[in-house]
Amino acid sequence: MSGIKKETKNVRKNKHTLFLFALLAFSSVSASAQLSLGYYQFKDGSEYTGELKGRRPNGKGKTVFRNGDVYEGEYVKGKRQGEGTYTFSDGEKYVGEWYEDQQHGKGTYYFMNNNRYAEFQRKKQKTLRGSLYTMVKYLYLSVVNY
Repeated sequence: MSGIKKETKNVRKNKHTLFLFALLAFSSVSASAQLSLGYYQFKDGSEYTGELKGRRPNGKGKTVFRNGDVYEGEYVKGKRQGEGTYTFSDGEKYVGEWYEDQQHGKGTYYFMNNNRYAEFQRKKQKTLRGSLYTMVKYLYLSVVNY
């Protein structure tokens, strides 16, 4: 009799394990199915195209702002977050990390005159350190270190 009880317990355990695997597989499929490609217009009139989750930008996408600036990169819950490139309408651009719609972490700022402010770090709107490189006869020379 004890052999029958052990087999019954093992069958129950296997059923629960199988149920957990099925639940995990289904939940991961449904989570990925929530992401879709589409269009979103921000309150200021900027237009986003890319991945959406719950009708909000989430994932990779591109925003064209009303003033002609463009952001291409990652979004989380409708805000720029992760890696991204912000190109200003005058041609200057920032390439780097973002957090809650702000430049945050490591990045490089490229100026129109081919100078670049590289390897700088930002946290809470403060520049922590970086190097300014200027273009002189096709050579980059470090001018200022922070």
